[in-house]
Amino acid sequence: MSQTPARNCTMCGTPLPPEQRFCSNCGTLQEIGPVKPTALNSGASNFYQGETANSVPPPPPVQSYTSYPSSSPSAPQQFPPAANYGMPQAQQVQPVPNYAMPVKDSSKGVLGQLGCGVIIVILLIMVACGGISYFAYTALRHLPSTVGTTSNTGSSSGGNNAPTTQPPITTIPFDAAHGTVTYASLKMTIVDVKQSTTFLDDSFASTNGVLRLDIKEEAPSKVGIFAYSQVARLILPDKTTVQPLNEQNSTAPTGGTARNNWLDFAVPTSVKAAQVTFVLGTDAEQQIQIPLTGKADLSQFQDKAAPQNKQTLYHGLKWTITSAATSLSSSGQQAQKGMVYVLVTMSVDNPSSNYFTQYYGDYMRLKSGGTTSEPSTDTTVPLSFDAGSSGKTGVAIFQVPPGASYTFILLADTANNVSQASIDFQV
Repeated sequence: MSQTPARNCTMCGTPLPPEQRFCSNCGTLQEIGPVKPTALNSGASNFYQGETANSVPPPPPVQSYTSYPSSSPSAPQQFPPAANYGMPQAQQVQPVPNYAMPVKDSSKGVLGQLGCGVIIVILLIMVACGGISYFAYTALRHLPSTVGTTSNTGSSSGGNNAPTTQPPITTIPFDAAHGTVTYASLKMTIVDVKQSTTFLDDSFASTNGVLRLDIKEEAPSKVGIFAYSQVARLILPDKTTVQPLNEQNSTAPTGGTARNNWLDFAVPTSVKAAQVTFVLGTDAEQQIQIPLTGKADLSQFQDKAAPQNKQTLYHGLKWTITSAATSLSSSGQQAQKGMVYVLVTMSVDNPSSNYFTQYYGDYMRLKSGGTTSEPSTDTTVPLSFDAGSSGKTGVAIFQVPPGASYTFILLADTANNVSQASIDFQV
């Protein structure tokens, strides 16, 4: 009898028994080879010829063959595979191959990522809605008086109990001498102070009492950018601080313009205007305080200037201070708390044959008491002086504590063997 050749799985190469039709490792259907399950070979024919019609062998047991039948005499009789009898063989139960195993469910990770994304979108929508609400509130706050709104201190002029005619108004007039100050380079003049239970032209005015400042604004070419809600306050007799309720124009005017404006504050009519102080400036700035009496002395908040005509030599050039001034603001900026701006106007002549050029921040200083400061970037002193030039002018701007006297310093240049020079002056 011929030896059946060894067989391997055509898919994964696993060794297979001779008549096994499916790979035990991957489950791939295998070709049996020349032995066909539907045909009988000659040996099988001879076998059947030796049997009578009534001695058909019983069908083979339903089981899987994973090895050859044992040839041991004591082993139970094993029948040949069902294929040799032309009978269908029971389907073999094979282990599930690795590639057919179900993949671990990754839907939870996907859902988790989707959930985070949804949460982020919801948060962004909430932030956007908050921003829209803020701008809507600001727009409503400054709508014309025909639109009724509710104030944060009482009923608005558009409420059911609001008057339809203007209630009586008490007025305190101001003259320019007692009502003009400069804040962040903006010249402001209080024209008058008015008090009433409400003002019909302010849609946000309380009906419990309103104090109004009528002001005139004059802006130079460079003015500070600010909102009155941030820098304007009233101090009541009990030291309570009140911020603006509404403004005709809520922010500073643009440079080079002039206009009229009003600021409304919620103040009970029982509080007299002459007992109230108007404050300009934040807590970090030099504040301006104006008692609303109409006769307050505001000289301490005014700019001061004094002619000088003092000279010194430095790098072969003649430096002359022609005037000096102090101010609480400069170039659109309000001075810091406890500080003032000192503006030094000078003229420079260069009678030498040497060309001089240097950045003013490298060699200019101003000393006030124990503080020495560099010039600000708004300084206009020229950066160079030609040989033989004369009459070049500029303003050096410093921020220092206010003092009785000041010292303008030109620092020593040791590299060029130039000594320090200075000029003392008062304002």
